[in-house]
Amino acid sequence: SPALQRRVLEAMGNVADQDIVYCLDPNTGKEIWRHSYACPLDARQFEGGPAATPTVDDGFLYTVSHEGDLKCLDAQTGKVIWSKNLIRDFGGRRPRWGYAGSPLVEGKLLVVDNGGRGSSTIALDKSNGTPVWKSGDDGAGDACPIGYKTGNGRGVVLFKALGPVGLNLADGKELWRHEWRTSYDVNATTPI
Repeated sequence: SPALQRRVLEAMGNVADQDIVYCLDPNTGKEIWRHSYACPLDARQFEGGPAATPTVDDGFLYTVSHEGDLKCLDAQTGKVIWSKNLIRDFGGRRPRWGYAGSPLVEGKLLVVDNGGRGSSTIALDKSNGTPVWKSGDDGAGDACPIGYKTGNGRGVVLFKALGPVGLNLADGKELWRHEWRTSYDVNATTPI
């Protein structure tokens, strides 16, 4: 909720091969709650740890680890509402330096850059993690998905490993794509 977002700060880190989600008071830095789970540090051109920022929406917090651990937490308590793994549960392919794009909330959907064949992008029911649609074969990029208005609805653009791809938000059908090759397929800039 907007009131909750104004009074807390959520962040992630890694200590002793445990990813930790912190909820802090932004005025004092005092810890309100924490949630941790096993995840190796995995140095990747830096000391390692999570690369995605938590997404807050309507009293819930969504996180993704570099290994593809996707979690929905109660933003007030840190209690796990649901948990999935992008690779095991949705056939995802981990990018070279791990998953880095934060999940996007659009209405009742949670959109994630999964990188799997036939499931490059997935849209889940944000309340329970059930797949609504899966789309494409592209490798995942390192950027966050962004929603946008189309002529007759909503779309989502993802900066995949080989360039940006626009999808229809309602069903995941591809609307457009543009090739954008980089070294090591690293596209880390979030589209605006």
